[in-house]
Amino acid sequence: MLASILLIAAGVAFGLLIVTLYAACVVSGRYSREEERQELERINKQQRTCPKARPF
Repeated sequence: MLASILLIAAGVAFGLLIVTLYAACVVSGRYSREEERQELERINKQQRTCPKARPF
């Protein structure tokens, strides 16, 4: 009885760990895409104001 309760608790804890790690990956992916978009916008604005400036 106690063993089955511990097994269920371990399964729930493992499931929560997997869900948390997946959510962290999704959120970090969104942030990196947002940062990339902002960087591209900054470069585009820079090129419009100074056409001779080229990103490295």
